[in-house]
Amino acid sequence: YALVALPGYDFGQREHLALLLVLPYLAEAARRADGAAAPRGARLAVAAWATVGIALKPHFLLVPLLVEMVVLARVRRRPGAGMVLMAALLATYGVAVLWLTPDYLPMMRLFSRAYWHYGSDSWFDFLRVPQCQNALILVACHWALRPAPRAPGHVLSAAALGFAVAAIVQHKGWSYHWYPVLALGWLLFAQAGAVAVAQRVWRGRPLAPAIAAALAVGLAGLALLMAPRDGQRANPYPAMLGPAIGALGGGPVLVLASPLRVAYPLVTQPGIGATARFPSMGLVAAAWQTGDVAVGDYLRHTLAQDVRARPPRLLIVETAPYGLPPGFDYLAYFGREPALGRLFQRCRQVGVVGEFRILQVAPAPVVSEMQHRP
Repeated sequence: YALVALPGYDFGQREHLALLLVLPYLAEAARRADGAAAPRGARLAVAAWATVGIALKPHFLLVPLLVEMVVLARVRRRPGAGMVLMAALLATYGVAVLWLTPDYLPMMRLFSRAYWHYGSDSWFDFLRVPQCQNALILVACHWALRPAPRAPGHVLSAAALGFAVAAIVQHKGWSYHWYPVLALGWLLFAQAGAVAVAQRVWRGRPLAPAIAAALAVGLAGLALLMAPRDGQRANPYPAMLGPAIGALGGGPVLVLASPLRVAYPLVTQPGIGATARFPSMGLVAAAWQTGDVAVGDYLRHTLAQDVRARPPRLLIVETAPYGLPPGFDYLAYFGREPALGRLFQRCRQVGVVGEFRILQVAPAPVVSEMQHRP
């Protein structure tokens, strides 16, 4: 339930993958916090596995730090070989990023301000996220029961806190940022319920089991209703746009739209393909909202490089992009770049599907050798 049904449309996001990869490590850490120890090979394996998940986003580094603090506080032992391996792998990964992708830090500095302000106006936006609210209820239920043994609860709570801080630091309030916290909240709730049943804490309270079961079913149903973003379990855009693209002869396609799911997985279908390196135009909204001219210039320049390398046959243009003022025109925005302006001049609108315009690019004029002769 927590790993398959609960993510809904957010299935496969980095937060989802991170939790999948970190869970074995959390189980092993709970054993250590309880005074037991897994075999050395198992500790190294789960540490290496967790490192892959933690490395998906730098914000996740707080998760193992908090978990190991809990283990240290309970058993007074220094971190073992697993944590040493995790630290070594993360350090190696960091060095590899700086060495193999030297443009990473300059690009991060360029986009940091625009991305920071995109999609969020307040530090407290997360309080309006249903996944956060549900997680708080589940964790509160766990701590109200205070089940024994305490080690699993302490470790899972530390991991949930680490993922919660990561969600807050990202400053967005998007649902999938809170998925690991919600999933861990369900694990905490389930552990407390299982221990309560095993220890028969309901004695003398005949209605307590029914109330607890109703609460669990209600929260589970609510979580499943919240899991699909925008009330949809499937991405509608491939079915909406794919046939129109096929009828026009296929791609490659230049998608000028804010939502990531407009372009993906649409452009991965046979005969379509993508032109731009950017999976969405969310950075346009970020640059517009912050007035960051450098980011806007970079986006135009790189998009011009992309269309020169792989000219599009079709354009899909969102008419009311998220985070941008009414009437915003992607073609006018990117057309300030001369190469893109010339490309857009050869476009003609051939259809409208939902909130998207479909434009077809006329072939570039061929200049013959005779035209070059005096």
